[in-house]
Amino acid sequence: MVNRQNAKKVYRFLKSHPEVHAQNVWMGKINEDGDSDVLSSNELEELSDKSPNDNICGTNMCVAGATTFLLDGKSGLDYWAGGNSRRGRERAAELLGLDQYDSRALFYTMSEEEALDKLKGYAEGTR
Repeated sequence: MVNRQNAKKVYRFLKSHPEVHAQNVWMGKINEDGDSDVLSSNELEELSDKSPNDNICGTNMCVAGATTFLLDGKSGLDYWAGGNSRRGRERAAELLGLDQYDSRALFYTMSEEEALDKLKGYAEGTR
């Protein structure tokens, strides 16, 4: 069953900060070449101290990365340590209350606009 409260938190965060939403990035920081590097633990700590009103420009995250960051306080590094990025995606699905089909669609196949629309539907109970 979809966790509407968690979906609403993630939706509001990404809607308020479109500059950090990138569906092709788990959770990273744009480097000089325009590519994304995974955030370090220190960078995550700095972000976790910021409110959604603070400027966190320069970091990017997909819905799965935003979910674990906001609700678990973990970055991609926490899940990639030991080579298990799948666990991060599974945890994000658990936090949102999504089954394998819906989480794969949301995390892998949608643009930023489509993902926000889907999250909004989950938050409002219309999906």
